[in-house]
Amino acid sequence: MKQFVTAVATTLLLSPFTYAKAQTNNASITNVKHVSNGKVTSSPHSKTEQELRTITNEMIQAWLHGDKNVFERYLADNCIETDESGRVRTRAQVLKNFKAPPASIHYTLNIEDVQVQDYGSTAVMSWKELLSFDANGQKVSQAFRTTDVYMKQGGEWKLITEHESAIPPEKTVAKVDPSIYDGYTGQYELAPNYFLTVTHEGDKLMGQATGQNKIELLPENETTFFIKGDQSETIFVKDNSGKVTHLIYHLPNGQDINCKKIK
Repeated sequence: MKQFVTAVATTLLLSPFTYAKAQTNNASITNVKHVSNGKVTSSPHSKTEQELRTITNEMIQAWLHGDKNVFERYLADNCIETDESGRVRTRAQVLKNFKAPPASIHYTLNIEDVQVQDYGSTAVMSWKELLSFDANGQKVSQAFRTTDVYMKQGGEWKLITEHESAIPPEKTVAKVDPSIYDGYTGQYELAPNYFLTVTHEGDKLMGQATGQNKIELLPENETTFFIKGDQSETIFVKDNSGKVTHLIYHLPNGQDINCKKIK
């Protein structure tokens, strides 16, 4: 299922602006910015953006109707695509796996924070995509950040690279008694001469690594904390007497770093 969703999302990312016209699905765009010669404006109607919107419209129509010829036209010979899992596909691989979407699934696609950077013969489009669809009555939603790079080749825009990153859902901040933070304060050794200093300031638990800025540690529960926008977790570990002995820095890839409390 994951590969199917990824394949659908990757195709949608090539054509975010006009998907609502292609099917009965919904799409909206907000916060569009255009960057030219280092200056940012709010106009979504630059010549370059209009050209790229036309291209993406053609590509989505081609995808819906299974017309691979349009993709063969707009994908540069050296085009590479990197998905949210870090897998890289060449133009040949993209075309080989080209398939029209199933007509029975209907999508809602909202595009936010769109930015177009125009460098003359090269253009960059970046945006946040909120994708949701219904699968047998089950609501599925995903968020992505995507960057496409186009280059003029032979007087025509060609897609030379696309990079997609999945945006994980925001963690929920739990309600805990701030008085428990006193037991977590101290200094933890992450590596030789590299420490995390934890302090209790007001009703907040703060962490500061050596040479870094201080940042709030938000509670996921009474012993597990996180930093806003970061999927890593800081887990305080206690002994049988309830005294904190160390913390575990849990990375998004599943690896753990054990950090002994030294002060």
